[in-house]
Amino acid sequence: MDLWREPKAPLGVVSRSRVVDKPNSQTHQLAAAGIESGQRDKIPPGEGSGACGVRNARGGPANRHELPRADRIIEMGANTVIAWTDATWNPWQGCHKISLGCENCYMFREKIQYGQEPDIVVRSKPPTFNLPLRLKKPMRVFTCSWSDFFIREADAWRDEAWAIIDRTRHLTYQILTKRIERVAARLPWGAGEPWSHVQIVVSVENQEQADRRIPKLLAVNATIRGVSYEPALGPVTFEQSWMEHYGNGPPGNNIDRGLDWLVVGGESGPGYRSMNLADLESVDAQTRAAGVPLFVKQDSGPKPGRQGRIPDRIWARKEFPATKISV
Repeated sequence: MDLWREPKAPLGVVSRSRVVDKPNSQTHQLAAAGIESGQRDKIPPGEGSGACGVRNARGGPANRHELPRADRIIEMGANTVIAWTDATWNPWQGCHKISLGCENCYMFREKIQYGQEPDIVVRSKPPTFNLPLRLKKPMRVFTCSWSDFFIREADAWRDEAWAIIDRTRHLTYQILTKRIERVAARLPWGAGEPWSHVQIVVSVENQEQADRRIPKLLAVNATIRGVSYEPALGPVTFEQSWMEHYGNGPPGNNIDRGLDWLVVGGESGPGYRSMNLADLESVDAQTRAAGVPLFVKQDSGPKPGRQGRIPDRIWARKEFPATKISV
């Protein structure tokens, strides 16, 4: 199934058969690229020679004369302003809301804005599906920022995505999911040695989802197992059993090892729900006590990536798990 669906494609968006009018519109270039919510506010004006100053996946300026070609437009999707990653990759797009944290999902908001159906899962066109093959430098890649890598509708395509991941071991794949119950049976290494460049991170927003999802994460055989506590919508007490084994033995198929990484952040965008700073203080204290790396992403607010009310000593925590990259 194609990424763009007619007849609803708005002006400037790549359609099934052609590029329609106004290909150099900044709004529509960014939409076609799959750039996440709020990113256009972060693009420095005047950078590069492209009409909107976006740089392409090779790090050079996007040429405005090349932009109407679908592969060149979509290639810009490698860019990101998410602080804990370097690039995004969306081999498929579209998702379904399954818990409270999904309520204000930026993907739903932006898909609707561009006349697309956010709850229809579609496979991306080849230039996007094969994007990692063009990323030559080591970097972190947030996988499926506009979907869930383990969503059921992608079962027919996932083996092809795993094959690309296997071929690009200089990249570190950060795979976030809310569908943690589907992960263990769909890892290509099974019970063997996990791929060292793949990180499995489960998303939780409150204690209910932490209790439900984290034990399932800790049963997954992965080199790095982390938690994205975002949007932080309620207090979470991370059980000692989830944390206490951190650092015992090398990363890998040691199922008894606890969490390797936490990310925390408030919700951003229209209608954001405010993060309680006491909840942030709590996760800061818990991870310090356990020695688990913590990446503090943002306060809640209308714009992403802002320090806002977060105290400097907590905001300074931009920690990553220790990794070994296979080349």
